[in-house]
Amino acid sequence: MGSDPRPRDDRNEHPDRDPQLCRSRRGLRPCRSLAERFANCDIQNAPPERPPTPRVLPDFDRRARFDRLERRGPGMIFAKAAAVLKKDILTSVRYRSGFFLKLVSPALQLATFYYLARAVGPQFRPDGMPYVVFLIVGTGFYTFLVAGIHSFLQTIQDSQQTGTLEVLMTTSTPTTTLLLLSALSSFAGNLLQFVVYVGSGILLFAPAVNISVSAAAAVLVLSLLVAIAFGLFAAGLQVSIHKGSAVLWLLGSCAWLMAGTLFPVAALPRPVRFLSALLPFTHSLAGLRIAIFQADNSAALFRELESLFLFSSVLLPLAIFFFSWTVRRARQCGSLSFY
Repeated sequence: MGSDPRPRDDRNEHPDRDPQLCRSRRGLRPCRSLAERFANCDIQNAPPERPPTPRVLPDFDRRARFDRLERRGPGMIFAKAAAVLKKDILTSVRYRSGFFLKLVSPALQLATFYYLARAVGPQFRPDGMPYVVFLIVGTGFYTFLVAGIHSFLQTIQDSQQTGTLEVLMTTSTPTTTLLLLSALSSFAGNLLQFVVYVGSGILLFAPAVNISVSAAAAVLVLSLLVAIAFGLFAAGLQVSIHKGSAVLWLLGSCAWLMAGTLFPVAALPRPVRFLSALLPFTHSLAGLRIAIFQADNSAALFRELESLFLFSSVLLPLAIFFFSWTVRRARQCGSLSFY
């Protein structure tokens, strides 16, 4: 067989740079060689580059100036407390009707106890003091302590209902400190109301009493520590089993009956008196009454202060541990925002 005698048609053989190979719907594209095409394919199929390693900021960097110790220092805690108080004061000023109700309610209670004491008679003087003052001091201090305990529970319940509890518990502020700051304004408002209520009752019905201010302040501080401990317990139960209000109601009912709020503890049966001695509120009310009306009875006052110190030194560390443990457990179980 011989070669094809027909002449070759070189028009069908196009080089790799021929414009017909680069034609598209939009016209002519810049022609590329085969080597360039394979190089681009290699670049596209290459594995992604590893992101750069995060750089550790130096200590003098602007973003690292507030370290963990500084955020938890006394200065920062005081600043946060001032911010919380400012926020709550502005909220109270916005809703002015609450001031009127807080002034009317103590006045009505004073009038009620005055006429109740008149109905009982002046011969009934529990612990050597007028019965009307006995009622005012007992109910005022009891209400102050229970309201302070309830402020912890109310803070947790409001945060659960609004869905902000999980966000608050993940901040840099420790959980116990955060709860104390949230209840601070409630304690301050209740303390002011208690001082006005008891002071008005003493000025109206027993102006000649000899009050030991230092002893009354000591009783108040130790009783506050006990109330904070019970508040942390109630908040922890609310986080874990969502029944903090029921436990607080039971505690308040027992204290109302057995702590000597409306009548002396000596009027109770002997077994109930033994249970009454196990309640810190009993020693709080007794200590405050002694500091106001029997300041010279230092032995009885020291005994009540010793009992309150023992209760606070035992209950407060346990309450802090219990609340921190319940919050940590709720985080692990994913039930922190449940209610």
